[in-house]
Amino acid sequence: MPAGRPKGHPKTGGRAAGVPNKVTAEFKIAAQQYGPEALETLAQIMRHGDSGQVRVLAANSLLDRGFGRPSQTVDLGSDPARPVSLAFRWAEAAVAHLAGSDEER
Repeated sequence: MPAGRPKGHPKTGGRAAGVPNKVTAEFKIAAQQYGPEALETLAQIMRHGDSGQVRVLAANSLLDRGFGRPSQTVDLGSDPARPVSLAFRWAEAAVAHLAGSDEER
C-alpha cells in the first residue's frame, strides 16, 4: 500500500504551508552567533593550512558563503540516445540484468 494520503483527500494536521519549523528556526538563530568566528577560522585555514588541498577547501567554503555556489550546466551532447549520467547507466545496467542480459555485466 503506498504511503501518504489517497488522492483527493485534503491534508489534515501538521503545519500550514509556509509556516516555518520553530525548531529549525531556533537552531539557525543559535548557530548564527558563531558565524563571524567560523568565517575567521576558515580564513585562517585558507591562509595557513597544512596542505594546499585544505587551503583550497577553506577558500571554496568562504566563496560559497559569500557569493553562493556557482551554477552548474549539463551538456547532453549531440547524441540524445547516449547515457548522460552514472545513475542512468546504472539503471540501464540493472534493467538489462533483470531482463537476463549479460551485455551490461
